[in-house]
Amino acid sequence: MINSLNARFILTILLICFPTFSIAGTKVKWEKLDTTIGIGGNEIKWELLENREEEDFSDIYLFDDLSKPPSQQEDVNDLVNSIKLKSSDFFSPQRIGTIFPINSFLPAYETSHSVYALSTFNSGGAAGGSGNQNYAYMLDIGLNENNQLSLFYSVADDPLYSYIDGDKLVPNYWESYGFAFKKRLLNRDDWSLATFASLESMTIRNGNSSYGNIFDETGLSFSDRNLVGSFSLPISRKLSDNLGLHFLVGGSFFPSTLGEVNNKDNFYGNNLYLGSGLTWKLNQNVNSFGSIVMPLGPGKNTFDSSNSFHRIPIYNLGINFDLNPIIGFEGRITNGFGATPATSILTIPSSNEVLYFAGLTYKPFALDSPQKRLSKRHTLLSLGGLSVGSALIPPRAKNNYSLNIDNKGNLFGAFSRSLSNSFQLDLINFGSFKNQNAGRSNENPFIRTYMNDSNFSTRYGGKFVLMSPLREGFTWLSTRISVGRNQQNKQGYLFNEWINTFEINENLAVNINPKMAISGVVSLYSLGIGSNIHLSDVYQLITETNISLSKYSESNLSLSLRKVFSEDLYFDLYLSSALGLHDAGQLLSNNEIRKGFRVNFLY
Repeated sequence: MINSLNARFILTILLICFPTFSIAGTKVKWEKLDTTIGIGGNEIKWELLENREEEDFSDIYLFDDLSKPPSQQEDVNDLVNSIKLKSSDFFSPQRIGTIFPINSFLPAYETSHSVYALSTFNSGGAAGGSGNQNYAYMLDIGLNENNQLSLFYSVADDPLYSYIDGDKLVPNYWESYGFAFKKRLLNRDDWSLATFASLESMTIRNGNSSYGNIFDETGLSFSDRNLVGSFSLPISRKLSDNLGLHFLVGGSFFPSTLGEVNNKDNFYGNNLYLGSGLTWKLNQNVNSFGSIVMPLGPGKNTFDSSNSFHRIPIYNLGINFDLNPIIGFEGRITNGFGATPATSILTIPSSNEVLYFAGLTYKPFALDSPQKRLSKRHTLLSLGGLSVGSALIPPRAKNNYSLNIDNKGNLFGAFSRSLSNSFQLDLINFGSFKNQNAGRSNENPFIRTYMNDSNFSTRYGGKFVLMSPLREGFTWLSTRISVGRNQQNKQGYLFNEWINTFEINENLAVNINPKMAISGVVSLYSLGIGSNIHLSDVYQLITETNISLSKYSESNLSLSLRKVFSEDLYFDLYLSSALGLHDAGQLLSNNEIRKGFRVNFLY
């Protein structure tokens, strides 16, 4: 076998001896050059650079001392994971709202998972509650640089937002799922053009035997499934590195009639539309956007409480914020209630309301936030307390199971996973409150609505780490958000807390957490303060209080002893006057001390 050095030597001899031989069918021609002429016709001038300083790459890494080379695999991993992120590590947004695709594509084989909800702000309309919601999931798959596939599902099960004919609270259910395909057609200079199409199955259930339905006069509930879809041509113009102008020509396709109707349009029908939008990249991980789409007909995209159909523009104004290339979230103001490409031209059923959009995006194969390893102490702190959490999360890819039981009958379980160094997803948080009407809680409307007899609550959410000493922050700062409902009466609330963790020394950490539970009935506000005292490698002492800041919230105290059985198994034995450890239960109290235990398992 001829090695590469010998191969280069033989090739050089051939070029010298046979100056006109061919390579891959191309004849090599040699010409004599004037060696006195340098690049661009100028003579080359050589200078000696004295006392040249070495380039400083220290700002690229989180390590303070680069003079010591890594000696173990873990040190190598730490070094690689410490490289700071660049703007090119972040992906561009794929759309301006669900209705407005734009000409950016995921790299080949990259995926993006999005979960999001659309809702009215403080009212569920005729049904009451914290809002009228539409929940959705979308998976984007980059096939190659010019083609992208999307799969999606959405469901809205709240009654019609408005009373129909003045006093009818009509049940309503929308479910849509399908796929979409986006293909780049042109990418020349600063202009780009693509085509986008979706095909969807839309299920509609409406009405009941008490109020009938809005589609026919049978006086019964109505159910139907139809194929709907959309098609559009997104056009983009790059105005600068940070500013983009976008245009949209498209249409959505729906039946014009549903049910047993004679010569009367009682559904949306087909709509052509025109749109324009703007995207503005504020920095490497923040993008703002706005758009407006005007339906032209012949169909409609909204109806009111008297079943009168109209056409109105659909607007979107919002911002995308990426914690890192893996995790990002989107917030926007819109009046488009549909959560899939075809249905996004529609307003909330029976009205036109200002809505909020809240979404989370997960790109599993992208780069993570660079940070140093968590110490054993940090891992223990990442489990949080009981009724006052900590701002830390377990390392990426770690799962956390927990089970909580007390002597009054409370039972709660949870499963979460760290998808990133900056985000922990609460996949499920469930359970029920028992013995909840003790003391003055009998008069508390929050308890009557969300913790009534036979309650069973399911909640979902996540914790975002916004600042960390492992990433050059001066302290720990996180925010945790969860949503969910009482499955017994379908009423839900939003829970949010801002978590500050201060490491006073290696044995004492303090958590200060403003928190709130916001609902359409009443809202609760409290300030949580907790401490974690490191007694030994086996035991921790946890003390907590939640101080009431609103009329219906209630102050409480908790005390716990945590035992570390192994690096994966932890056991809390506690006393608490909180109504429960499950979200809003932290903001309420019980007139008797609850005795309980909680098991945490990490793997």
